[in-house]
This record gives sequence, structure tokens and C-alpha cells, in this order.
Amino acid sequence: MAFGGTTTVELLSGVTFNALGPVWDPSGTATFTGPGALTIGAGATMTTGGDVYNVTLVIEGVLQANGATTINGALSVADGGTLRHLGANATLTIATGFTNLGLIDLSGGNNTFTVLTVSTGTLVNGSSGTIRSSLITGGLSSRTLNAAVANLGTLSLDSPAMVLTLNGAYTGNAATSRLEFTASGTAAGQFGRVNISGAATLGGTLQATFQNPFVPIS
Repeated sequence: MAFGGTTTVELLSGVTFNALGPVWDPSGTATFTGPGALTIGAGATMTTGGDVYNVTLVIEGVLQANGATTINGALSVADGGTLRHLGANATLTIATGFTNLGLIDLSGGNNTFTVLTVSTGTLVNGSSGTIRSSLITGGLSSRTLNAAVANLGTLSLDSPAMVLTLNGAYTGNAATSRLEFTASGTAAGQFGRVNISGAATLGGTLQATFQNPFVPIS
């Protein structure tokens, strides 16, 4: 499916993009409306940017946002599914809280910022879910999560220079809750950090990965 300009796509019934097609290849922006749900099936990858989803959205494959994207309908990320924000100095806005059982990847290149905003409700990261701050290239970038987060799974920072700012309350004290970070030293910029502006309830497991030649003193 290819088009240019600004388009409205009305889903009169449920539509599934799967590994065999159709291929979503827009050069413009689209607004999805209608009573039907949109499912990105397992094995499928759909790239979006500047689009608005006013429909129920189910992610079993990969939805990657390359630019400002708004999801106003109910959202769910299944076990094995990936919601990836490629940064591009843009915000992915989700209107209401949802449950992640797969991967939320806050990604991007060097010197870019990536923002994920959940306007109301709570982002529940299930026990099989991972919220990851990652880098595609380079070593400098920022990740911002504007949401109340209930972490029953894993919150991961994969770079020593990674800083995740969490603007909202954070609860991560379940037996399955994990916070993972990487360190290459003790100076600023040599260890991952999570800056939480709201109330924080901590527990579970803290895991640190040390990069050579750094060895912490016990």
C-alpha cells in the first residue's frame, strides 16, 4: 500500500498486516479511523511517522515510529511484539495507559532525543515485558518517558552514556521487577542513569553490566 500526501484510512472491519503482506509504504501521513482494529501480525514490520491511529491497535510484530506519531485508540503489545521509537527528535504520544508484554524500545542515533508520552493512565510493563533505552549509532542521546509506570518486568539501559528521564510515578517492587544498566566507570557519562521525577517504589532485582577494563571495587 503506497500513497502520498494526507490520507484517511477507514477500517470498517479488522485488518491484519502479516509477514506476507500487505506492505505499508506511505510517503505521506495517514489517519486511521473506523470501528475495525489494526493488527501488526507476528513477523510483520510496519514503519510509521506523522500518522494518527484512532483505532484499536494490536502489536504482535514490529511497529516502529520514525517521527511524531499519535495513538488514540486502545493499544496492546503482545509477548513477542515490539513498539520501537526511532527518535528523530520526535514524540510518540499514546492517549491512554496500556499493557506491554513484549518490547518497548526507545531508540535513536547520536545526539537525538526520543520521547514517549502516555497522556493518561498507567503504562503496565508485564512480567514478560521489557522497556529498553538503546542506541542505534553513536554514544550521546536522551530518552524521556512521560508516564506513570508499573514495572513488573525489565527496565533496561544498554549504554553507559544512557540517561532515561521518567516523568511520573514509578513502581518496580514486584518479585519479577528488574532494573538493568551498564557501567564503564564512575564518572558522569560512564554509567546509565534513570532520573525519576515522581514517587518511586523500588524492589526486585538490580543488575549491573560492567564494560572492560572497568572493574568495581568491592
